[in-house]
Amino acid sequence: MVAANMSGTEKLPLLVIGKFENPRCFKGIKSLPVIYRANKKAWMVSFIFEEWLRNLDRRFLREKRKVLLFVDNCAAHPKVLNLKSITLNFLPPNTTSLLQPMDQGIINNLKIKYRQRLIKYILQCDEKKIEPNINVLMSIRFLKSAWSDVSVSCISNCFRKAGFEDNSVEVDLDPDDEFDEDDDVPLALYAQRFNGSFEDIVRVDENVISVETRSEDDIVNDILGINSEPNSADSDNDDEVVESTDLPNPDDGINSIHSLRQCLERSVNAPERLFSYLCEIEKFMHASKSKQSKLDDYFNVA
Repeated sequence: MVAANMSGTEKLPLLVIGKFENPRCFKGIKSLPVIYRANKKAWMVSFIFEEWLRNLDRRFLREKRKVLLFVDNCAAHPKVLNLKSITLNFLPPNTTSLLQPMDQGIINNLKIKYRQRLIKYILQCDEKKIEPNINVLMSIRFLKSAWSDVSVSCISNCFRKAGFEDNSVEVDLDPDDEFDEDDDVPLALYAQRFNGSFEDIVRVDENVISVETRSEDDIVNDILGINSEPNSADSDNDDEVVESTDLPNPDDGINSIHSLRQCLERSVNAPERLFSYLCEIEKFMHASKSKQSKLDDYFNVA
């Protein structure tokens, strides 16, 4: 699930829903760049939406903000009462393709950037003659990177296209939002293998069901306050590919930062902000290393 403000200056963390609460690839992982939840069909369901919304409401309350939130009118998005900072506004039924800003090109742009990364990874594996290791964790990493690359202009233009701003302003998605020049050739080559276009690859999941279908029993349970969905899905997936049992430690991360810094120093016109990001990451890794040290590390214990 994606959400952003009308100006495009604030993109909320993605909500990713999988089938398994604790996939094997999450072993040793304690922080994710997205909000991850699970149910047996990997659908958006009402209790996940309500949990997400209430957590967001608490965040806005701490920040002393009042927010008007527009959401699709669908079975998986129930009315949530007693919100303190969020005013919830449902779009009219069957108007998503016209009035939902995310459906005006933002979601499609995210899919394009995600599949660019996925295909480049597959091509790299093909060149190295190794089997691609694609699991939930890798998909999350690609999604986070792709969401970061969805531009402010793309989001604000899509809001205008949906009528949230003056429609007299010409709406034109930035061409850079569609393809990066360096990506065009390998993506085109990949598409040729399937005798189709890259647009076919982007829209491959267009008809996949992603929300729950509400039955009469579900509606009755909601009224009675009964949650028919189990709190957690299966804790593991036997088919999931494990990346590696030899997980990196803080020292490995710090060494990698030094290597990245040297690469930047040897690059022409490297943006200063990238060096700043590395400094922040390095500071965090050093702090993490200190927390993992034990007291007896500083003494000679017999």
